[in-house]
Amino acid sequence: MDHTERFKGIPMSKAMRAMCKEEDYAFLRSLDERRQVLSDEIQQVQKELEERHEERVQRRHQRERKEKERQRELEEMQKEKQEQWRNQAATRAAAQERALRERADRLKQFRDFQRQVLEEELGLSSGENSKVLEDLLLRI
Repeated sequence: MDHTERFKGIPMSKAMRAMCKEEDYAFLRSLDERRQVLSDEIQQVQKELEERHEERVQRRHQRERKEKERQRELEEMQKEKQEQWRNQAATRAAAQERALRERADRLKQFRDFQRQVLEEELGLSSGENSKVLEDLLLRI
């Protein structure tokens, strides 16, 4: 209470001094009350800010988790598509190979049939003049 020291030299009546003292105490009490109210408000605002910050952090983490989940799903879909493509390619390759083998077998059967017909028409046995028979088959 510096002001009491400064105003000590001012002549006042006892009643006036008592009133000033009472006013000073009332003013100081109101300051303390305002400080308490402001402190409570500051704490409330800080709490709200912390809650908002925590909510933002949670939303960010949730977005990150969703993004990771979406990326994982995309990767799985790509793997599935690649696997399907490989299976389809393998199936096509197997079908083409089977078709080529069947065609080669039919061609071989036809060549055998041609050889048999030529042997019968020329009257050759399968062992003799095979060179002549091979030349004829190549020309056909």
